[in-house]
Amino acid sequence: MPTATSFTALGGGNGFQGCLRKVDVTLFDHWITLGGVSSGSASDKQIHESLKNCMKLYWNLSSANVIFTATWDLIIQDSTNISFDKGLPNHQYLIENKPKERLCNGVASVRSGTGMTEEELDETSGTGCGTSGNFKIIPVEMYNGPTNDISNFVGYGVQDLFRGSSGGNHPEGQTDCGVIVKVSSFLDGVTESGQVGPDPLGDTSVFYFDRTADILYLDGMPFRSFCEANASTTVDSIFEKTLTSSKSSASASAEVDFGPGNYSESVTSSVTIPSNFGFAFYTY
Repeated sequence: MPTATSFTALGGGNGFQGCLRKVDVTLFDHWITLGGVSSGSASDKQIHESLKNCMKLYWNLSSANVIFTATWDLIIQDSTNISFDKGLPNHQYLIENKPKERLCNGVASVRSGTGMTEEELDETSGTGCGTSGNFKIIPVEMYNGPTNDISNFVGYGVQDLFRGSSGGNHPEGQTDCGVIVKVSSFLDGVTESGQVGPDPLGDTSVFYFDRTADILYLDGMPFRSFCEANASTTVDSIFEKTLTSSKSSASASAEVDFGPGNYSESVTSSVTIPSNFGFAFYTY
């Protein structure tokens, strides 16, 4: 664990460096405070627990880890193999500003991303694979109803802690897949799976999806998560796919094989939040 220099913060008198945004969480499909409240009202103990956890994240979190995979493959006439791997096996989101620096600057968001080079895009007719991620700590006050009524205040949380995605595609929409993983104290999205299409009037494209919305505990703190895996194709009769989502991950694979002497193409993608997000906290 990294070590920080002790300091005293006057801030906004609320445990943070300034006033926090008030959020009416009834506008979202799911919510839970960092004190574990997900409906009704909150006790003083639950509000205090949410404040303690929110301050721990804001002032003391040093880093978090996420696992990304993204591959693209093309096999021509059973011999020529063109492959790309744009995964991030164990990516660390390192918060650069130390605790004392957050007094004036807050907590800077940390981004990640991988993708195809111009030369690689020329080779793949403008398709390929890649990943994207954004980790940030934005403390908020959560209200179970209008924010101008203090009786609706239920505690503290964080807005859009993490959003990660991975995906890949081949020309003409024959083999596409992608995943999205979100973690926040409040978000939209429901658990469901299914498909859209094909259109009986002529559109042959088909979109498949598998989605999970759940409560995710990280280092003992409750969050809401939404994970989606999807795949689509315009040649559904020879399309193979595997879609999996859980409270902490989403993975997708898609393949089309046009038979011997022709070609086959495939893509894979996944985003996985490891145990406790790999959280590392400063000590004093």
